[in-house]
Amino acid sequence: MRKKINFNMKPALLILLAVLLVSYACSRVEDNTRAGTLLTVESVVGEIGGEGTESTPLLSDTCDNANDEPQDPQLCGVFNDNATITFSNEYLQIGSGSGAGPSGSFLNDVIVNRYRVDYFRSNGRNTPGVDVPYGIDGTMNVRVPVNGSAGGGILVVRHQAKKEPPLSELDNGSSEHVITAQAELKFYGQDLAGHTVSAVGYLEIHFANFGEAQ
Repeated sequence: MRKKINFNMKPALLILLAVLLVSYACSRVEDNTRAGTLLTVESVVGEIGGEGTESTPLLSDTCDNANDEPQDPQLCGVFNDNATITFSNEYLQIGSGSGAGPSGSFLNDVIVNRYRVDYFRSNGRNTPGVDVPYGIDGTMNVRVPVNGSAGGGILVVRHQAKKEPPLSELDNGSSEHVITAQAELKFYGQDLAGHTVSAVGYLEIHFANFGEAQ
């Protein structure tokens, strides 16, 4: 007589569900890392080059010559534009960590050490050097404490970019008098235990020759 065998699938399903939840939690922070914190860009504040004036959206002047001076791009004075970034670092308590309590430990502090800026336009014309400036890679050194915040400054528009197409053409009779782009700011770093983290922020930029007082 054949015996009837019953399989209890509940333990297997519970194990599978637990594995999926852990995988999801890790991937939400950063692929291929076990960092127990979430780095976030809280704010991005633009700063007009040469003036030090805060501007969000950023008004990027492509020629700082006075109105009664030559506006030829080769003769224009230019300044780089900057931005102040504020980061937050939240403890997620994904795993037990290395001596981490309910609020984490100093090992969950994050050092943000590099960034990347790329520009995009809503009309889909995004070729660097033709439609938008070339991207920027830069370094920084900002320590963001666990469950805290910290800020630092970065370069968002190089002064060299204002001497190159397409920005230089705005000073010299271009059919486009203003270029509006979104700057995507990507930040990378590590916690003090060596786990990688990243964050993304955005800044709207209007490029034009805005004119100067005589």
